[in-house]
Formats: sequence, structure tokens, C-alpha cells
Amino acid sequence: MQSIFRALGSDTGGSIRLPASYCGVIGFKPSYGLLSRHGLVTYANSLDSIGIFAKDVHSTRLIFDCLSEHDATDPTSLDTATRKRIGNQFQSLRSRSKRCWKIGIPIDYNVHEISRPLRKAWINTLAALRDLGHSIIPVKLNSTRHAISSYYIIALAEAASNLAKYDGVRFGFAPRTSMICNLGEILTSLNKLAMVRDMGFGREVRRRILLGNYSLTSRSFQNYFIHAQKIRRLIQQDFDEVFALPNPLRKPLKSYGNSFNRADVLVSPVSVSIPPSLESVLSSENLGLDSYINDVFTIPASMAGLPSISIPIRDARNELPLGLQVIAQYGDENGLFDIANIIQQIRGSVGL
Repeated sequence: MQSIFRALGSDTGGSIRLPASYCGVIGFKPSYGLLSRHGLVTYANSLDSIGIFAKDVHSTRLIFDCLSEHDATDPTSLDTATRKRIGNQFQSLRSRSKRCWKIGIPIDYNVHEISRPLRKAWINTLAALRDLGHSIIPVKLNSTRHAISSYYIIALAEAASNLAKYDGVRFGFAPRTSMICNLGEILTSLNKLAMVRDMGFGREVRRRILLGNYSLTSRSFQNYFIHAQKIRRLIQQDFDEVFALPNPLRKPLKSYGNSFNRADVLVSPVSVSIPPSLESVLSSENLGLDSYINDVFTIPASMAGLPSISIPIRDARNELPLGLQVIAQYGDENGLFDIANIIQQIRGSVGL
């Protein structure tokens, strides 16, 4: 079998970081708008990001540096002038020779449901970072407990809107003439459209489209979609409160004068559980909320558009890959890669 150097994927709420964690490889989601989405079948416009799978942090960094350019064909791609401004701003605020990092630990992520091997890997990694001279700072992200519910309202609403064009006319599945004749009646346009979408979309996709359309109805728009957008703004503000570097796309917070208790990056688990077995995934009892809840730690960074990377740390006892996640301020990919590289170097010495 021939191995590959890297792979690209799309990350909306953790679709790169979570499988990378399960498979024992690096999974990287950049800041929203840095990598072109041209050619991607859009799921949720305000959340989708092209990311990278790779074997190590160094390869991921090389690929990102090659791909991170403005693309005029992608309306969400950050323009060249803004990219240059962000780079100059961060370079002036942070010395390239920085050796002691302030690593934030989101205490809201320390939930009871985290599996024992994951919690132990998290604690041992933080202890190893502390022994290297880095500061460990507990931080509060109050609004992240609402992230998963608001995320699914926004993502499904945008998905329902984006997938509406797959009606069998210009896009999507087109039924054969024999299928129509077998019905024994002339299909109206509405019936044909319903048939196309029923046969062209899988069960989970249909479920998400229906839920998304419901949140966009006139009766639910204010109570669900608008409320979810307000929570999203609070999540963004929570991250801005805890990072030492200001968000280059927004005005600095009034409380930004003192950055002593602010973190350079945040470190947390990628998921609450170890990689599931194939049998548990295929069993009926695990097809419900579990598949949604596993994204609870990856969704907040996606909601805020922040860069995040999954780093594998193998469980020596069970030989299962466990993933730790590093989150940085918007546009601070350099700081993200620096910390990820440190964790990658020490992961072999982390006892589980």
C-alpha cells in the first residue's frame, strides 16, 4: 500500500479534527477564509473551511503556507491586503524568539463525560508543558455550553438553503422515465421535486434539511435562528476575552489593557470519548445524539472562525489514538503550529 503525503478535507464543526483524532493523524482547520473553498459543495457557508490531514505538524505547516493565498473565485477568501495586515500585526505583538507560552485550559471543557484515557492524556500533556517552563492558565468560556445547540440551528438552516438547488432540474438526482411511468400517473412539478429529493438524499441529509427548513420558517426564525446567531457572537467574544492577542478582524475589547492573565493558545481534548468500534457505530442505539455530541469540543472554534489543530497522542495500553486540540486567535496560525509542534515532540514521553 502506498502512503500519501497529505490530504485535504472540509471542516464545518469538526469533520477534519475528529476523524484525524480517531485515526492518529494531524487534522488542521485554519482561520475562516484563509484557504480557498472554490470547488467545495457547500454545506454551511459561514462555517465551512478547507483543512489539511497530514502525518506531522511540519508537513501541515508547509502545505498551509503553500495554499494560503487569496482566491478571487471564492467570495469568502480573505484579501491579500488583510492577510498582510494581520501578519504584520501579529509579528509586532509577538517575538519570533518566544520560548515561554501561556497555555489556557478551558475549565468549561472539563466535563464529567470525558473518558478516563483522554482525561489522563490531557492532564499529563499539560504537566509536561509546565515542566518545560510554559505557563498553564485556567480560562472561562461561559457561552460555549450553548455552542452545540446554536451550531446545529445555524448549520442546518444554511444547509437547507444551500441544498435547495438540488431539485433534479439543474443539479442533483434526475429520475429515469421508467421510474415516473411506474407510478401510473402524471407527476406534478411538486410531486416530482419531492421524489427527486427523497431518492437523491440519504436519511440523515433529509433529516437535517427538514430541521433546517423548520428553523427558517416565519414562526421559528426569531426564536431559533436569530437567537443562535446572538449566541454565536457571545462565543466569539468569550474567545476574544481569553486570548492575549486581539482579534485582527474586530475592534479590541475595552478590557484589553491587561493581557497578563490571557492565554496564547487553548489546549483541550478533541472529543469526549476514545475512538468507537465499528460495531458500536453500526448499532442502532448509537445512531442518535451520540454522533452529534462528539463535536462538543470542536464546534466552538468553528463558530468563532478560529484556527484549530488535532494532535494524536497514542494510548500505550489500548494502542488507540487519542486527540488533543490546540486553538489559537484568528490568524495566529504561526503560534498554533509552534505549540502543536511542542506537543508533538513531547507526546512520546506522556505516560498514559
